[in-house]
Parts: sequence; C-alpha cells; structure tokens
Amino acid sequence: MKIDLRKYLEERDHMHRSLLRDGPVLTVSRAYGCEANRLVMLLIHRINKLGPGALKKHPWKYISKEVIDECAFDLGINPHDVDQRILAHSTDGINGLLAGFAHHYEVSDREIMSKVKEVIINYAKRGNVILVGRGGSMVTEGMDNVLRIRLEAPLKWRARVIAGKLGIGDEAAYDLVQHMDENRVRWMEHLTGRTYNEHMFDLVINVEKMSDKETLDVILQVMKHRGMIPSQPLEGKSQKFKVS
Repeated sequence: MKIDLRKYLEERDHMHRSLLRDGPVLTVSRAYGCEANRLVMLLIHRINKLGPGALKKHPWKYISKEVIDECAFDLGINPHDVDQRILAHSTDGINGLLAGFAHHYEVSDREIMSKVKEVIINYAKRGNVILVGRGGSMVTEGMDNVLRIRLEAPLKWRARVIAGKLGIGDEAAYDLVQHMDENRVRWMEHLTGRTYNEHMFDLVINVEKMSDKETLDVILQVMKHRGMIPSQPLEGKSQKFKVS
C-alpha cells in the first residue's frame, strides 16, 4: 500500500507540536452550593464519546481531591493538614514566624503551597483534564489552552439547596454559604499570593437558571470552537475509551 509521505510527516509534526503545548484544560470554580460533580462526570462522558482529543490523544479525566492527596503523599503529611494549612496561612511575616515556633511543623506552609501548585501545573501541562476547585483557575493563569468556568447562583437559592441537603435551618444555611464562599476565596488567595479576580473566567453560568443539558451544550460548544475537542465524533474511535 502506497504511503503518502508528506501527509505522514505533517501528521507526525502536528502530533509532536501538540505534545509540547500545555493543556487543553477546563477549570471549574463553583460557589458553595453549586453542584459540580454530576455536571463534570456528564461532561467527561460526552467529551470522550467524541474520540481522541483534538490536541492530546488520551481520554479526558476529572481531577479534584487528587491534587490534595498527591501533595500530601509526596510531602508525607495528612491531606486534611494540606487543606487547613493553606486556609490558615498568614501572609504576615511575624505571624508566620510565630506559627512556626508554636507548631514546629516539619513541612512549611511555603513547601505545601509550592507542591500543590506544582501538582496542578503538571496535570494542566499533561492536558485533557477538568480541574475542579483547588485553585486551578488561578494557578493556571498565564497558561495557554485553558477554559475557565465559574458556576454561580444567587445566595438565597444556594442557601435553600444547602438547607435541604444538610437538614439545617435557612438562617444557618445562609451563614454557612457565606462562610464557605469566603473560605474558598481566602484559600485561593493564600495559595497563589494574588487577589481573587472574579473577571478571570471565560464563562460564568447561573446554575439556578441553566439546566445541566444547557450548561453542557454551552461548554462543549466553546471547547469545540477553541479546538480543545473534536467538533464531530470520530468513527470507530470513541469505543476505545473507558469512561469511568
């Protein structure tokens, strides 16, 4: 069978260049009370049904708590400690010095935050990942081929969702939602050393008004337009992927 050498070389060069590029990555940031897990699992399923990626050929993967778990494993500490140390970290030099004397930590806050950012960047460079939370939207700023999504809804609506989910009163739920929103912003700011910017997102979706299907359709359309995923299913390819 005759081989089109020119076409082969062009495809090989394209593959080589794509492997050197960062991403593609989808980051999902969500206000407390906005469900992301169900949406992301549906999104992963629909993306992988399209077949091999437009830029990278391995299946898309959902990454969230794996960031903290991997960081904790590498540093030899508890995952809960990673989360809490970043949240409690003070940028005040004096407070940080006093905290060091008080707790005698074997691993510094700086080491923890550096490792978390390293893990996120490594996943992002590998590409074909959806990073949910963990400061992924801010850590990946400056990287190419990143689509940043923010899931939002009115505070009262989110409080009702949390009240029903946790079986608590409306007032307690309202206070909890506000508290968790503040903690998430503080966590991201401590991790990156930068002020949270609500305008960094490419898409802000009101989940009170948008159904899962509408949200998925919008995200997929933008990803296709940006060349992050194939625009059409590739025949005979999608069945090779195992969607978990």
